[in-house]
Amino acid sequence: DPIKSLADALNERKIEGPVAWFGSDVLPVKYAMQLWEMTPKIEYVYDDDLMQQIRKLKSPRELDVYREGGEMVTLAVNETMEALIMGKTEAEAAALGAASMIRQGGFFERIPISHGDATSHLERDPTYGFSQDAPKSGDLIHMAIYGPIHQGYWFDPVRTAVGGRNPSPGQKKLIEDLVRIIQEGIEAHIRHGAKVHDVAHSVLNLQAELGYGQTDLNKNWPYFGHGNGCLWEPPFISLECATEDEIFEENMVASSEAFI
Repeated sequence: DPIKSLADALNERKIEGPVAWFGSDVLPVKYAMQLWEMTPKIEYVYDDDLMQQIRKLKSPRELDVYREGGEMVTLAVNETMEALIMGKTEAEAAALGAASMIRQGGFFERIPISHGDATSHLERDPTYGFSQDAPKSGDLIHMAIYGPIHQGYWFDPVRTAVGGRNPSPGQKKLIEDLVRIIQEGIEAHIRHGAKVHDVAHSVLNLQAELGYGQTDLNKNWPYFGHGNGCLWEPPFISLECATEDEIFEENMVASSEAFI
């Protein structure tokens, strides 16, 4: 009984008063309640951001791990998207990406893929399987490979393309505008000391100038990038998800993205 064992250990050490609790999103309510009842002299103080502050700035070795993982996951994303462009099923393409990751010694949590009439959703198949549908020439396609890719560090590269490399003028403009938003609206404004809110304002202004409003995707993910560590982590490039005093700092690792 790990909960009783923990309570016994705390009580034997006569632990009382405020005790920091990191990871309140991990222990199920049922077991948390048991622990509270068994340790009535302890006041648990939740601080789920404690480790994120420590993880925010990466050491030289951690940056090397991100470079290594970036090469690994890029190869896997390339294989997956090439297969989709050529008309393989989503399941076949995901299998190629998964095999590439494992062959290189990496790992992943999910390979979400969508195309055609389902591109307003992250995945074409809403269950934890993979669709047996294949993109047709001219279908818009988006996919990602995300998870603890290398040594437990989190990556989530996303790719967008058109089936058969045969985009319509509208699709071509959409993808080119997406690149503009990421490069001009986001990345051009990120530097050491830059305020996260300032970057969010710049990308929102450019997105509005290009004529894009809300979609199902950017309602679900109301930001334009985020820090990476052991998961998606702060700072989030967003007016809603970041505080006014958050800044970018040297040796952070972060992503940039947009949903239009």
